[in-house]
Amino acid sequence: MRNKKFKAYIRLTLTFTLIFAIIAATIFAVTVNLMDGKFFGYTFDSTKSETHLNALLLGVDKGGTRTDVIILAQLNLLDNSINMLQIPRDTYVANNGRSDRKINSAWGAGKEDKVFSEVYKVTGVEVDKYVLVDTSQFRNIIDTMGGVEFNVPINMNYDDPVQDLHIHLEKGLQTLNGDEAEQFVRFRQNNNGTGYARGDIERLEAQQGFIKAAIDQLFSISNVTRIPKLVSQFSSMIETNFTKAQMLNYAPSILKINRENINIMTLPGEGKYMNGGSYFVHYENQTKDLIKAYFTPDADKMSEDEMIIRNEVIGLSSTEVPADETIEAKKGFFNRFVTVDIIDASGGEADVDSIKESLAYYGYKVTATSSTSAFVNDKTQLVVSKSNKTGDKLAYALDMSSYIINEDKKNGTDVTIILGKDMS
Repeated sequence: MRNKKFKAYIRLTLTFTLIFAIIAATIFAVTVNLMDGKFFGYTFDSTKSETHLNALLLGVDKGGTRTDVIILAQLNLLDNSINMLQIPRDTYVANNGRSDRKINSAWGAGKEDKVFSEVYKVTGVEVDKYVLVDTSQFRNIIDTMGGVEFNVPINMNYDDPVQDLHIHLEKGLQTLNGDEAEQFVRFRQNNNGTGYARGDIERLEAQQGFIKAAIDQLFSISNVTRIPKLVSQFSSMIETNFTKAQMLNYAPSILKINRENINIMTLPGEGKYMNGGSYFVHYENQTKDLIKAYFTPDADKMSEDEMIIRNEVIGLSSTEVPADETIEAKKGFFNRFVTVDIIDASGGEADVDSIKESLAYYGYKVTATSSTSAFVNDKTQLVVSKSNKTGDKLAYALDMSSYIINEDKKNGTDVTIILGKDMS
């Protein structure tokens, strides 16, 4: 019974994790419509200095009293990552004031405040934001997306007439519709007892691979035409204490995150039968180590230099593009009218004079040079304010493969070069 319940928890949790990707895509949908920092009367605030945002992602049961899915999620603005910790619904919480010591009953006992309190007891992480999701919309969301292209790792054939569950998928690359996606997420083993070679570990890996494929699908340009319906479905399937303005503020940061920097983890622990019931008991020491590694940012606040560079130079809605290698840097009279400033963020390792000499050779004039010790960049960043050939020419001159276009660049120059240690 204990293993059956824990496996059911994994199925529900992974289903919801995918829905979190859908939430991120819906934020993307709102961002696409963001014009001049405003949308439906809400103004984008580019001055926030927080380094991270903690929130709980909750999936509620049919009765609306138990959160059978609980995920602690953190958006880290310092290293551009999202970390998610799956907390089993049967997690034991001592002295919670209820005869049922399971964390999933906290919602019915005291809504979000009670859940915040008990998640803190288990993880030591303070949270004051939540998103509650109705997971019954899973199939509809996948169909609205146009399905998810995914390489199914094995043949899947399973039938359970009692649950009216029938899973029949062939191995190989294919586009899964809503019904097929749910089959894949729910699959554990075939009718003959075969399945994933490494059991639940491989099952978890396969499902997380599907999650990332869905995220890529949601962030693809091809979904732009599907956005209005996704927004409508999103609005009907969630309850949250985030305001629309807050969602807009963090949307650009989410868009900048590389999909490889989305980490999905499970609370360390084991299932036990105790006090007349089945519980998941977490390992305290391992949990502390995991929280320290993934959910404890190195700083509570960004330095002033970091804020200026993030907000005014690089921007939150900029685009990094590959340099056109066919466009070479050339000496030119008009280059002198391109204003360039240099920020040395290399920890003193970059050869600033050599960079200035190279720019002067092509006729560019550096109008300002500064340095910061608040952080150190490994890689140099080239930021231009216009989508023209200037970025390509300067990338050629500096031997760089890409540059950033920020049309809202606000630090007063056409070009900013943020030097890293690679320019030593």
